Amino acid sequence: MKGTVIISETLLEIVSVIISFVMIVLVVQLVFSTQTQTTYQTALTAVARDISSSIDRVVASAGSMTIQEDIPKGMQVNVSIDYKTVLVSSNNNIVRKSFSGLTNAPPVSYLNPTTLCIVKTHAILSAMPKECATRNASTLLWVSAIHIAPREIPECAIRTAIPICLQAFAKSDA
Repeated sequence: MKGTVIISETLLEIVSVIISFVMIVLVVQLVFSTQTQTTYQTALTAVARDISSSIDRVVASAGSMTIQEDIPKGMQVNVSIDYKTVLVSSNNNIVRKSFSGLTNAPPVSYLNPTTLCIVKTHAILSAMPKECATRNASTLLWVSAIHIAPREIPECAIRTAIPICLQAFAKSDA
């Protein structure tokens, strides 16, 4: 009987060491996955906050203004800009940030943009998923009160009630 007791005690010790090791691995894995999710959520919050603060800065400016907001490399996000909110989403994570300025623009949504060009001309805001051009915003602003017929410029894709070229502030794809 003495030999069987030693074997059973040794077997119990081995099983307890294995169970302890498995528990340690599971706890460490849980901590790392939680930390990764928290970091990614923080990054999404920062992107949404940067876009909403850029929109507030552009809208608050007295004249025309252009700001380029870059999305950090490696982030695959979807960006939606609505009446008073910016929605940044990726996989199952969604972050919503609000801004205070009136955009006077329809809602837009972009899949995986690398950069956003936020343009304000004559109280109209536009956000495009392109790099901003280096032009001065006031050079392409036409005021309808002068009663001059709107000129046709090939790079202008957006026309509004006030004849303003918004697309001219973004670099072309070519």
